[in-house]
Amino acid sequence: MAAETPQMSLGAQLKSYPAAFWFANFMEMIERMAYYGVRMALPLYIVGAAATGGLEFNHEQKGDIFGWWAIIASFLPMFTGGYADRYGYKKTIGIAIILKIVGYGLMATQREYAGFFAGCMMLAAGTGLFKPGVQGLIAHSVSGRNASVGWGVFYELVNVGAWLAGFVVLIRDTSWSWNGLFIFNTCLVAVNFLPLLMFKEPTVDRPPPHANPLLFFKEFFVILVSSVWNLVRQPRLVIFVLIFSGFWFSFHQLFDLLPNFIDDWVHAGAMPGWFKLKSGEIAAEQFVNMNSFTIMILMIPVAYLASKAKPLTAICMGIVLAIVGILVSGTTQVGWVCLGGVIIFTFGEMLSSPRTNDYLASLAPMHQKALYLGYAQVPSGLGWWAGSKFAGTFYEHNGDKVNFARKWLEAEGGMTAEGVKAIPKEKVMETIAAKMQVSIPEATDRLWTLYNPSAIWYWIAGVGVVSLVLMVIYAVVMERLDAGRPDMHLVPGVGPGADAQPQAGQTELAVDEQDITNKP
Repeated sequence: MAAETPQMSLGAQLKSYPAAFWFANFMEMIERMAYYGVRMALPLYIVGAAATGGLEFNHEQKGDIFGWWAIIASFLPMFTGGYADRYGYKKTIGIAIILKIVGYGLMATQREYAGFFAGCMMLAAGTGLFKPGVQGLIAHSVSGRNASVGWGVFYELVNVGAWLAGFVVLIRDTSWSWNGLFIFNTCLVAVNFLPLLMFKEPTVDRPPPHANPLLFFKEFFVILVSSVWNLVRQPRLVIFVLIFSGFWFSFHQLFDLLPNFIDDWVHAGAMPGWFKLKSGEIAAEQFVNMNSFTIMILMIPVAYLASKAKPLTAICMGIVLAIVGILVSGTTQVGWVCLGGVIIFTFGEMLSSPRTNDYLASLAPMHQKALYLGYAQVPSGLGWWAGSKFAGTFYEHNGDKVNFARKWLEAEGGMTAEGVKAIPKEKVMETIAAKMQVSIPEATDRLWTLYNPSAIWYWIAGVGVVSLVLMVIYAVVMERLDAGRPDMHLVPGVGPGADAQPQAGQTELAVDEQDITNKP
């Protein structure tokens, strides 16, 4: 049985990382600040009334946008990780920055569905290319003795950037409005060109560049095919991906659906001004931003404590908390209770999401770190796509407050279908409040009681429960299988052979250098 690698103290681990590690984390922080500076408010912008600056698309269109976004942003890393390993992490990051700049620019200027959709897909492609490059840099900067805290630092700074984005989002509540928000984040992501020039590429044993362009294109497609083949030929990886996608089905709706739900149904009440717009209406994106704030404050100590548990154990514990958080935040109209649910969910995320990187990196041979960390995006993509399609259709017909109000006005308010349809979106709640002879908040409460819009969160949480049960079974089965394989002995927070060259168990679980260059 392999000897256990002793854990370093927290301070010693933080001092042990090279410069590339910190520059990579800084670039990720800036990229996340720009990304969430748009992403947190995007659900509101997409369905918001045109009169208030929104696009006024419906929830099904929003679901289609996020569904395709999921496919591109999450499935690209499955083979762009292979490109990053082969051609260089810095080059990959540079191309990603360019794609993101173009994406933000299109989103700022296009109001028709096709043009805005194209901008979203460019941003998604840039994200799918950026992440493997950064994660590859980090994977080459950590070892088994400091890996868990290293990935905790990464996740910490990701969420520092996401939390700072909460200040950026406030631009939409100023005279700059929505266009100013997109333009600011276009400039912000361009800042990442500066740190990209300030460190050296890690030393990786790569084949020399091809003199013949035809060989380059051949290798390009060989990496694509072999990256997919490397995943599908491994039952252990495929099963993990499918099971964990249930967690991500639930996870992404915190960002894609909860802002709309809060905007529609939750009362700010006596909550601090940070959670309100200048008009006094609720600032839904700031509720979601508490996710990033909590992670920013607590990620490193939670990662250190979680490193004492096996990766799959931590992942299962995280799924439990995420389910509880979803049910708390999605079944209330009380602002403080909803916020508490977001925080509970966040503890689940802190336990499960970083340990996914740790788990997959522990299975990867040294020359395929970025490829395997690209696989970490696959369950996210599957769950995100399925959740977006489900939530878009369900919420459009069984959750949207304005649609419920129109339904009531036609069925109970004595108005014709044509008359209801003619009411501008921003005037619908005023109309129903006048018909009911109550205030708009009171009309909202009546619609809540009549139509039960919180039902969608029971479905979303139910998917998480199924994922949890299957993950527990998977963890038990894998532990028993690994118990009979000395090379797969996992120290908490440490992968097999993480401090040395790939061992036998790792090469069984991955294609080798020859597979990448010769497989048809």
